[in-house]
Amino acid sequence: MSRLWTAFAALRGILGGLLGAWLTARLWLWTTWSLDFLGSCAILILLLAGGAACLGYWLLRGLRNGRFARWTTCLCTVLGAGAAVVQELGGQYALALAVGLAAVPSAVLCQNTLLRYSDPIWYANPKRTACVRAGNSLYNCRLYDADQPPLPPSFQVGGTGMLIHVSGMTIRVEHFFRKGYTFSVDEVKGVIVGPPNGSNVLYDREFRALAKFGASQPNGRLFVQYLEHWEIPFYDYRNSVPLIPEQKQEAAVETPPTPAPAPESAQAPPLYRPDSSLPNYFSLPLRLPAPTASICIIVAGFILSFTAFAAIPVLVGTFAAPSQVSFLMTYVWGPVSLVLIVGPIAVLTLTGRLLPAELEVDDGRIYQLGFFLNRRELTGQIAAFRQDRSDNCWVLLDHRNRPIVKFSGDTLEASMLLKYLREQNIPWLRDESQERN
Repeated sequence: MSRLWTAFAALRGILGGLLGAWLTARLWLWTTWSLDFLGSCAILILLLAGGAACLGYWLLRGLRNGRFARWTTCLCTVLGAGAAVVQELGGQYALALAVGLAAVPSAVLCQNTLLRYSDPIWYANPKRTACVRAGNSLYNCRLYDADQPPLPPSFQVGGTGMLIHVSGMTIRVEHFFRKGYTFSVDEVKGVIVGPPNGSNVLYDREFRALAKFGASQPNGRLFVQYLEHWEIPFYDYRNSVPLIPEQKQEAAVETPPTPAPAPESAQAPPLYRPDSSLPNYFSLPLRLPAPTASICIIVAGFILSFTAFAAIPVLVGTFAAPSQVSFLMTYVWGPVSLVLIVGPIAVLTLTGRLLPAELEVDDGRIYQLGFFLNRRELTGQIAAFRQDRSDNCWVLLDHRNRPIVKFSGDTLEASMLLKYLREQNIPWLRDESQERN
């Protein structure tokens, strides 16, 4: 049932993107050509169609998957804007295709805003914030000074857009368009250092972004020195970031007072710490579920399509009225044959049965990631694992001993995953009698 709802959400997103791009382009072309003084503004269709496709995808509650939303809105921009041009100018298909492709950059520019709906978890991730381009290629480059000046009691970092005021242990962030907020340095659990054109992002225990700044901004290096003074750990954006950073060793500088520990009920659950033989992050490809059945469905779709392509003209000529032959041949002959070919492929792709997915292990948590599927956590669902010798693969089982995913055991990543599962005391069902028990 969940896969059926996923397919419905994907279809809603496609419909919303097409309607948004087509209605906006058609309305704007009609307005500019009806009003002579707006005739030169017809080129704005290149800016409006992409944003309208993203807005339509959002309003019709399309599939919440960032990759699927990005490709869908770009394709809907091409088709919607091109269809509007064809309806206004007639059979100018080359011009329509050129207009549709020229409107794609406007859809790409709106992806960052659409990500707030399609993938809100990744949108709020400090790693993404750190990687977003914030300046030139030297915006976030840090120079290490041999002689560091003493820290002043208060200073401010940044300029227009975001201004950070630092006073003692208090940090206040002021935005140009939003209301400011204040937090203590004790709430900062780490800093993610972005690429040279990105930002440094402060985050709290719940991995929420608190503030961002560039090392080349005014007093940027002073702010880095301030965070190092309070022993805030720094992590590179390309590496795994632990949710609860380990404490650094005591430094020669004056250390801040240790806050009182939180009650046991309010502390975060313990996180698995992989040993030196297991990296913080690795991934491995998964086996396709029932690949033989998927191939049979696609072949059946092709056979039915060719059959319909040959049988529909005969049936229309035999049973349809002469006045309806032209209509039926135009709107039934080609569309039915095309749907029988594309339909099974689209349904299998949307349900994750055509393109292989991946299994990711990130800081002790296991995720399933597919091309059209959301990033789904499997950590709490895995209850056991067993080896399927007939298929030469390993199977992860849930609490009802139902298979979740399959993967080949011939790779190094699979060996690391099996070692991780054994370290987590997940039972290994060595034969079918153990599985039934």
